[in-house]
Amino acid sequence: MISISYLFEQEMKAEKVVVTKNYVVEDFKNPPKEYIEKYRRKEIIDNEGKRHLATFAILNKKGRKAKGVKTVMTSMWHPKDEEKAKKLAEEGPKVKVKTKKISSEEEM
Repeated sequence: MISISYLFEQEMKAEKVVVTKNYVVEDFKNPPKEYIEKYRRKEIIDNEGKRHLATFAILNKKGRKAKGVKTVMTSMWHPKDEEKAKKLAEEGPKVKVKTKKISSEEEM
């Protein structure tokens, strides 16, 4: 089982921090697309009961030889009400997210 403290201890540098409706997303450096076989998302619950989402890239044979690992974490999603998320939103490299407003008008 993955522990949230282990993931935080790795001290990966975030390339960008995106603020969405419910989460603060830390994006890390992705491996080249030719090395990636598939993506997986894992739900992690910390000691305080907060739900985090981690996205992993599972590497193919060529990527495993080049990187020396089987998986690479590509993003970490923190709930907005968490202290670490508030700190990240203030200090991290920021990116604005444009959201589309979907109208509920029906065609007649």
